[in-house]
Amino acid sequence: MPCSSPECRAPQPGGWAAGCIRRGPLVDSGRQMIQPRSLQSHLQHVIDVIDSASGDLRPLEAKTEVLERLVDCLGADQAFFVYRDGGGDFTDWIGRGVDAKYLDWFWSRFYRLDPLNCEDPASLLPGARCRGNLVDLRDVLNYKGLASSEYFNEFLRPQGIWHKTNAYLKCGTDLHGMVVLFRDRSSGGFTDCEKQKLSIITSYLARAMSDAAGRRQTPGLQASASEPTAEALDAARLRSAYGLTRREGQIAADICSGLRNLEIAELRFISEVTVKTHVQRIFEKTGARNRAGLVRKLLTDA
Repeated sequence: MPCSSPECRAPQPGGWAAGCIRRGPLVDSGRQMIQPRSLQSHLQHVIDVIDSASGDLRPLEAKTEVLERLVDCLGADQAFFVYRDGGGDFTDWIGRGVDAKYLDWFWSRFYRLDPLNCEDPASLLPGARCRGNLVDLRDVLNYKGLASSEYFNEFLRPQGIWHKTNAYLKCGTDLHGMVVLFRDRSSGGFTDCEKQKLSIITSYLARAMSDAAGRRQTPGLQASASEPTAEALDAARLRSAYGLTRREGQIAADICSGLRNLEIAELRFISEVTVKTHVQRIFEKTGARNRAGLVRKLLTDA
């Protein structure tokens, strides 16, 4: 059942930065506001881009399309997608509405002052509300702490940024990249519903990147990875919505996090054959035909 929370909203007009800027030529121009009825279709389109990325879609094109869609459907005013280059360093990035000079300043100075600069989001300040692969700046710093920080006053505020959410792309203990979304003061912070959708989609995206980096089967998404996050979906909510058993709810969340059958079996201490049986029952109960279809359905109903 779709989220009915009033907080789950479409992008609001005003404060949107036009253009998609990276190190090089202009990638894209301003986008139109996404209406509420098309929010889910745009999130699902991100999954389609991930699933269809192949040799026919160049790496930059795949990453740019994913970032563009995330920005539009989640209503970010600015964003960037940073990932490792061929040498393993964080020097490659794609931006939307971000002035290149600020990104240069970030890497030369403010990277060290960013409270969300870490290898593991769960290792941030005690009490930070970390949604698996996702951390919001306001979860780490309260308003008073943010307003008095050098990072905010000399870097974020001059750009009109008041809200920031990081989605970390990890594999095991290694950080391979991140998607960072920003909003200005008038746009308001990212809602819990929006964060949940971002967590789901970036977990799925990052697992696809991890697979591509290992098998080179989807070149458009290689060079990034993720640590699956069962927190992306609430197993109890899935059980209630689709009549799943407790174990089926856990496995459905594992699938949405990108885990394969063998990985689920190891995580849940059951056989791979048992996992396959549960997966088939989950498909029957939800009406999904395959794993990608299940992710689309669960994302739509998140």
